[in-house]
Formats: sequence, structure tokens, C-alpha cells
Amino acid sequence: NDFSGCKIHSMPKMYQHILALAFAVKEINKNPKLLPNITLGFHIINGYYIAKMTYKATLNLLCAQQRFVPNFICDSQKELICSILFQLTYGSFSPAHGDKTAFPFLYQMVPNEDYQFRGVLQLLHHFGWMWVGLLAVDDDYGDRFLKAIMPLLTQNSICYAFILRLPKRSYVDEYLDFMIDQVDNYRVLMERKANACFVYGEPPSWQDLRMLLFYVPFFSLPPLGKVWIATSQWDFESLSVQQLWDIQHFHGALTFTVHSNEPLGFQKFIHSIKPSWTIRDGFIQNFWEQAFLCSLKNSNVNVGNTKFCTAEEKLDSLPHTFFEMKMIGHSYNIYNAVYAVGHALHAIYKSKFGHKRFQEGGRFHHSLKNILFNNSAGDNVRFDENRELVTGFDLTNWVTFSNNSFVRVNVGRLEPQAPPCKQLTISDDLIEWHRRSRQKPSGQCHFVLPLSVCNDNCYPGFSRKKKEGEKFCCYDCAPCPEGMISGQKDMDACMKCLADKYPNKDQNQCIPRILSYLSYKEPLGIFATRVPFMYLCMCVHICIMLQVGGVSVCMIL
Repeated sequence: NDFSGCKIHSMPKMYQHILALAFAVKEINKNPKLLPNITLGFHIINGYYIAKMTYKATLNLLCAQQRFVPNFICDSQKELICSILFQLTYGSFSPAHGDKTAFPFLYQMVPNEDYQFRGVLQLLHHFGWMWVGLLAVDDDYGDRFLKAIMPLLTQNSICYAFILRLPKRSYVDEYLDFMIDQVDNYRVLMERKANACFVYGEPPSWQDLRMLLFYVPFFSLPPLGKVWIATSQWDFESLSVQQLWDIQHFHGALTFTVHSNEPLGFQKFIHSIKPSWTIRDGFIQNFWEQAFLCSLKNSNVNVGNTKFCTAEEKLDSLPHTFFEMKMIGHSYNIYNAVYAVGHALHAIYKSKFGHKRFQEGGRFHHSLKNILFNNSAGDNVRFDENRELVTGFDLTNWVTFSNNSFVRVNVGRLEPQAPPCKQLTISDDLIEWHRRSRQKPSGQCHFVLPLSVCNDNCYPGFSRKKKEGEKFCCYDCAPCPEGMISGQKDMDACMKCLADKYPNKDQNQCIPRILSYLSYKEPLGIFATRVPFMYLCMCVHICIMLQVGGVSVCMIL
């Protein structure tokens, strides 16, 4: 990576992905039982989340070293076996890639995102959030997301209060101008009834939202207290220019995160990192200067710093939006992707015609599809018939602090392989909600469950009445007519009781009619047996009148 002469505002947190890849390659090269006498290498190119840069990076992978001349062979070629991203996706997966015939050699290190959509729907139902906001990046990914999620919401009796499109990633000068124009969108987010917001997009969507919230104080707009819900693509990571930006807006967020574990030796590996790696690591200089806001000696990167780095700065002193010491989900996927490639190549190497098969791409993909191994963290790694990694997701609650660090609290689990009613498990008592939520009446330092509904529930004794011109989640509550009841919340219509029952006073349940028997020894019984027959008809009439009130009086002769 050549950054000379450029002022770069990077996301230092991405550096852990690079370290995960380097660590896995290093482990494989030191393992005498995996690919013996073969040394793996790697080449990294940044796509910057911009389509034109990604296309250029893809072509650069196929061109000669230090040259970019498509369709010409000008130098020694790279011995490229596979590409982690275009052949093994580690973080997100475009719905467009769902056509397995169009992408026959693509493998996913995460399950299909449809599982996460279903998980979000179950989450919304679990907390009773029926009136939500939708945020999506204004690109093809966002279009596909909205096309997929909107009918699912309707099918599950959930409404969206608004749709907010976030700007797609562009060059910095264009990006800042566009974001200033987005301040009006903040007024959309202020919709007070929609406290749960489902955000979709690649990591730039987090940057977009932070940028929008950053501008708010300059326009004297009130702060928000939303519950942000996101899928595994989202992560809390900052651009270098955002180091001091507050992240308290996102306290209490809930995300489905890729399951991760800590490979043996990774902590020792990252603690050994020093800027002296510059010769063999084209990223560390930029990372170090951006993360610690200092300049290394002989630096070609203009970061506007006035102090020099000591090279003794500690990674564990950085805010978690810049660097996390524990391996995060996307890094763990990269680590497993490297090992998946290593095991697939090893299977070919062991075969009778191994050296010949190295030249046959189809054999590599066949081996990759059928791999099955346990990694050093003890997790099983294998693909299903759709070439998707068989794994689940952790439901993470993000607890933020004033120093821009945070804690990931595991509050649940999404298991796509489990029966539908058992896929999502949640520990409600572990969740910490946004600090702007109402406190409990007792004054304890806990926060009640936020509401996200168009209006309050219609309680038993009432039924829902549609509001003209409004979505079905918005309704009035009408009391049940006389003689009818509703026994549950939000019933669409009241109902009559069975013949042997009648409504109670609150019209929220049917109660049995009472039978009273007259005794010969009681005055009314004695009177009824002694009066003439003509008066008996009067008693029957009295009985009938009593029956209307819910009591039947029967005489024993």
C-alpha cells in the first residue's frame, strides 16, 4: 500500500482484520502438519467502500506487481490462489450473490443475512416494538434491503414509521457537503413514537449516522434516545478524525454480531506489534499515526500532527472504536477463511495428483466446499450445501462510556439451525437501555423497556378501531358494545359470550350464570308451594326476570 503524499483519514480498527490474516498465515506456515514444505503469502488491497476503487483493486490483483495494465502481461505475475472477499466473504453478503449459478465459487464465512432479518423480526416481537424506523444506505444494498424487509414487516404485523436513506460512501469533499444537507433527516429521526430503529448497511452506515448526530448540537436540535438495531455488518469503528466524537447516542444498541472466539496465541501476537514492522507491513505506519495522533520519523503521511511517536504507545490504551484487543467477529471470520483455504490446499496436496490439481481451480473449490476442521479456538468450521458457514450469531448489547470505549455484552443467541420457535434466546435482565429512557419510579439506577408503538395498547374491554389514512399499527380504542367482551389486548373485534355465560362489569371476560334452588323450608319456597296454580305463572315470570340478570331461580317441588 503506497500512501505517500496523501492525507488519509482511515479507520484504524480495520487493522485488526489485517493482523488476523497475518496471524493465521503465520500459524499455518509454522505448522508442520498443514501444508508442509509450502509457504503461504498474501497481498492486501483496500477498496475503501467505493465501487470504482473496489473495481480497480480487483483488477490490480490480476495485474503484474507495481503495474496496472489490464489485458497485458508486463512483468512476473502474482501466484494468486484465491481471494478472501470475492471468493470468501467474511463480513457481509450481497443479496445479489444469492444466485449460486452466477457465483459458483463463492463461499460465505457468515450465514445468509435472511437469518438475521428473521432474528430482528423475532426481536421486535419479543419486546413488543411494532412501530419502527428504517435506515439504509442510499445504494443498491440499501435498495435490496428495503425490498426484502418491508413485506416481512407487514407479514409480521409490524409497521415502519419512516425510511431514512443514508448517503453512500464517496470522496471526503463530496461526503461532507452531502452530510450537511442531511441535517433535515434528523427531524425525521425525532419521531417520538418510533424508539426502535433498524439500521442496515456496511460499516459506512455507522459513520454516516455518527456524522449526522455530530452536526446536531450546531443546529440546537434535541438529543435522541433511540434503540439502534443492526445486523452483523455494523461495527463501532471511528475514522481518525472522529476520535473525540461522542458515542453516547448509541448506548444500549442491539446488534446481531458474528460469533467470535479467541484463537490461542493471538493476544501474544498483537502485544508484539511495533512500528518497526514498517518494512514488512505496509499498513502499520498509517495505523500507528492515525490511532495515536502522532508522526513517526521519516513519515511520508501528512496527518497534521505536531508530536512524534515514541513507538512505545500501547494498543490497549486506544478507545475501542479505534482498536479492540479481543478478536472481533469479522477478524475471526478472516482468520477462519485463511484456515479454510489452508485445509482445502492441504487436501489437494495430499491427493495422488496434488501438484497437477493445484493448477485446476475446480479441484480447489471442490476441496473448499467439503472442508471440516476444528480451529485453535475449539470451534467447528464447515460449509453447508449453499456454501455458507454453519454458525450462529451473538445478540450484543453495546454499553458505551464517556471516553469513547464500550463493552460488548452478550445478551442472547440466534441459532439459524434451531427450530423456528427456539432460534432466538434473549436474557432481558442483562440488557442496559439508553440512558434517556424513563427511570423506574423507585429511583433506582435501572431503565425500563423503551416503547416503540404508534399508540398505546387497547386493553381488554376495548377493541381496535382503524384510523382512516393511517397504517394498521395506528388505531383508536373503542369500548365493547353492551353484551360483548374482549379478553385480550389489541383485539380487532369484541365477541359475544356463550349462552350459559354473560359479560362481567368491565366487559373483559364471560362469567357463568348462577343457579339458585328454592328450599321448602325457606319463606319463598313455602309461599310458592301454597299459592294457587294461577300464581305459579307469576313465579315463573319472576324467574324469567331474574334470569335476565344472570340468575335463574328454580323451585323444587
